[in-house]
Amino acid sequence: MLIFVYDLGMASLDQYLDEQLARGRAYFSREEALDRLKLAPEAFSAALTRLIKKRRLANPRHGFYLILRPEDHIRASTIEFHCSVLRRFMVPHIRRQWFFR
Repeated sequence: MLIFVYDLGMASLDQYLDEQLARGRAYFSREEALDRLKLAPEAFSAALTRLIKKRRLANPRHGFYLILRPEDHIRASTIEFHCSVLRRFMVPHIRRQWFFR
């Protein structure tokens, strides 16, 4: 006879992020989340990687994460686009001015 036991009380990383945003915190540390969620480090890393690829999280520093809201996605993509255009336009001009002084 097989008996399966599920721990329905364990929160996922998505739920943890929603709780943090509800508290007004748009950031967390790796240690803090691991203590709260009781996940294996490998599973936690996989979840972090998935959410970073989905642009739900940003990792500006090792062990520190920023929670991105939907309005941040639009703003970030717009800023990235404009920065890339400026870089393509400005770098040749800056180099030209640097060499012709």
